Amino acid sequence: MARKKKTLITYEVFIRRSGKETVLLTTTDKKAAEKAYRQNRGDCRVRVNGRELPILEADKFMECGGRAGVEQIFIFRSPKKQENMHSLKPAR
Repeated sequence: MARKKKTLITYEVFIRRSGKETVLLTTTDKKAAEKAYRQNRGDCRVRVNGRELPILEADKFMECGGRAGVEQIFIFRSPKKQENMHSLKPAR
């Protein structure tokens, strides 16, 4: 019985700005793609076998086994109190 040929997964890390795409790396090595993605994390996107991954999915996919997870800082601020104009006292 003949074995199926195993096709390699192709990873493409690229940047899209102003409608232009610049390919940073095209490889079959996931570790090399993860490194390129981490170095340009804010700007770059990923394609796997020609399918572009959404940003959140790409972040999860390129986590490197959980070592370089996405870190987000949330600053919760209380809304500023607005003065009620009816509670203001007239100036004397």
